[in-house]
Amino acid sequence: MVSDRNWSASSGSAGRPAGKPLTGFTLIELLLVVLIISITLGLSAPLFRKTFYGLELDLCAEDIAGYMRYIRERSIVEGVPMKFVLDAKEKEYWLEKKDVESGEYARVKGKYGGSSVSDDVEIESQGNIIYFYPDGSFSSAEIAMINPNKKKLVISVKRNKVKIIDDEKEEQGLSFD
Repeated sequence: MVSDRNWSASSGSAGRPAGKPLTGFTLIELLLVVLIISITLGLSAPLFRKTFYGLELDLCAEDIAGYMRYIRERSIVEGVPMKFVLDAKEKEYWLEKKDVESGEYARVKGKYGGSSVSDDVEIESQGNIIYFYPDGSFSSAEIAMINPNKKKLVISVKRNKVKIIDDEKEEQGLSFD
């Protein structure tokens, strides 16, 4: 079988048509590109980690503030005092409902019974219990949350408002009026 192509053994590359230029990348060029990509990823990874920690802290603070709003509304609707309990050491928080007959508080079971905070977030609190009453009022407290990058958010619960206070940004308030 005769080919229309003119193959030349003198072209320097077996199996390449004569006169056709070399194409492709050399091993050194490929290694250089891989090196540049590796350095770029290595330098950007800490920035992504810092951003992730910040988002995680914001989400934890928003979850707790929203949970407090839920407890307040539930206390009003059911006409029963309730309390938000925070265990800063175990990084957990939950809802306790007052039993009308016995007068004792018992932990609520189920989906809205409580949750936990990420292991990467440290919690400091002035008090570990916030009481919510059927008339819509509640006791005051402050909960500080700190991530590994030392970013701090404070959840301030005072005068019918739950505020998330960020030193770097403006206050974010959830009003209960």
